[in-house]
Amino acid sequence: PEDQDYYGIGARSARMTITMAIGIVFGTLSPPIWLLCALSLGMKRIVFGYLLVFAENRKPDLGGVFWVFQLWGIWTACLIYTVLMTSVLYFRSEGWNGPAMITAPAVPYVIWIMRRFTRSFLWERPPFNEIVKDLEVSSRERQEMTGQYVQPEMLEDWAAVGATRSEFGATRSRR
Repeated sequence: PEDQDYYGIGARSARMTITMAIGIVFGTLSPPIWLLCALSLGMKRIVFGYLLVFAENRKPDLGGVFWVFQLWGIWTACLIYTVLMTSVLYFRSEGWNGPAMITAPAVPYVIWIMRRFTRSFLWERPPFNEIVKDLEVSSRERQEMTGQYVQPEMLEDWAAVGATRSEFGATRSRR
């Protein structure tokens, strides 16, 4: 199979996150980067979409883990972006007067949101009360199975062969 360190799902999602982070961070300073990042992400979407469906072996689904790490990478890019833009405004306005003073509170706000993101969302396992509720629902839904289900199409096939319903049940019980 393919080399998981470079061609695996985690490595791909990391490369796509880095491409998006480059677009977020440097796109304001140089707008053509947005175009290059959009083209790169579009081509990756087409190629990886084909590879995932038609050319690769099936892999276990770890999409939730990769999705959370991608979101964490985007939050990190937002933090780098706010620090970069605040420092650019600081040096262009020659001090804390004006725009740099207005954008500076965005840095602690992004840090606070990042911490809230890691602590507030339970993505690794569900809360205990949800597990108990699911167990109670599943125990109520259990029913005794009585009788025998025979698919109607099977009876039609047996009738075409000349067998009766009793013979069908007799042949099933012998197996």
